[in-house]
Amino acid sequence: MSRTLKDVSLVFVGRIGLTALWLATYVLTFRILGNTEAGKFAFCIVFIRLVSDCLGDALDLEVVRRVPGLLNDDREQAFNVWRGAFLLRIVCGVFLCVALFPVTGQLAVTFFHDSADGDLILVAGMGSLAMLMFRAIIVYFQSIEDFRRLIGVEAGMQILRCGSICALAAGGMLTARSAIYAYASVAFIACTVGLLAVPKDLVLHLMRGRSQIPAIIRYSIWMLCAMTLAAAYCHIDEFLVAKFRGPGEVGFYSAAMALALIPEFATGAVSSVLNPKVVRLYTRNQFRGFHAQYLMLSVPLGLFTILVMYYAAPLAMTLLYSGKYAPAIPALRLLASGTILWLVLAPLAAGLVTLVAPRRTLLLNVFMFMPSLLIGIVLIPRYGFIGAAMLFLGTRLVSVAVLHLMAESLLRKREGLNVQPLIETTVAKVQQS
Repeated sequence: MSRTLKDVSLVFVGRIGLTALWLATYVLTFRILGNTEAGKFAFCIVFIRLVSDCLGDALDLEVVRRVPGLLNDDREQAFNVWRGAFLLRIVCGVFLCVALFPVTGQLAVTFFHDSADGDLILVAGMGSLAMLMFRAIIVYFQSIEDFRRLIGVEAGMQILRCGSICALAAGGMLTARSAIYAYASVAFIACTVGLLAVPKDLVLHLMRGRSQIPAIIRYSIWMLCAMTLAAAYCHIDEFLVAKFRGPGEVGFYSAAMALALIPEFATGAVSSVLNPKVVRLYTRNQFRGFHAQYLMLSVPLGLFTILVMYYAAPLAMTLLYSGKYAPAIPALRLLASGTILWLVLAPLAAGLVTLVAPRRTLLLNVFMFMPSLLIGIVLIPRYGFIGAAMLFLGTRLVSVAVLHLMAESLLRKREGLNVQPLIETTVAKVQQS
């Protein structure tokens, strides 16, 4: 447990520092651009994140699920799993860019209300390709539990990204267009540098991973469907705000979301360290006890954080973004509550369900998507980004409840399988006596 706490602390502290750096840059960008231009920039970032969540999460989970167990027994097989997943990332990213090219104008009209911004959609697609490849590097270090290099690679990209945007601001050239071009370009540079940090033969013999592609697809197809629906209902609020209310309200909503999602980086840190251990804990029937320990630590801290965030929201919003962003204060309170509750209650249950029973994750997301879409269509045209924040909080609470029910079902099934041989042995001994 002590090593786990050290790893969690390293990733947690590192990502908090990187989040603070990016948040400072993000705030600077919003202050300079104003909410309408900032809304365009934020929408492109959301698009990249959406694609990364849909495609990247499914492949990341397959690598985390198989590579740690194979490294000791069959190193080459473990490498081939990573290589196969990397090849699939490239194929999916290139296909996305090709598919976006003929429809960028229509998408720009739908979400930016201006066809002249179509190039931003295409650049966001290219940025998605770069982020998919970069995530492969991150998940490699996660799989071998080398968290120092993981944080080092992430830090390099974040520092370069923030530096490029600050340089544009200092030169008076910062616009929504220049910012998103810089964001995507840095992702490609970071990916290139990151590939130099992994073992050379891992990259030089990339095509050896073709043999693993069918197995990866068999597992990931379910996770891909699940993550696509998950990302869709997690980001449906932002897309609906853009469609119904325009980039101006996206700017307000994104300003609040940037602050509210700070705890989500802690969720990522916790999951990065704990996910490789989830399957092992489950197979040894130690998951329930470990989960109880986690909740005993996280629940009091989470409730205290929600209380602090509620009262600090007005000061945080006006101090960081200026008084013109004051309308976003209620949204910040709702969004932050949803994020913190997810961090407190969901990571281990979500990890268990996604790694052990990925098809159940698909069922959860099917269950969540349509109600989220329908409720969003009702709330957002009427209440704007405040309605979107209400939708965000509601979906988080319902998802947590359903995940815990699914995790409990898996644990009971596992415990039942382990008890049965004991029962049979006892009955046999009684019959013999």
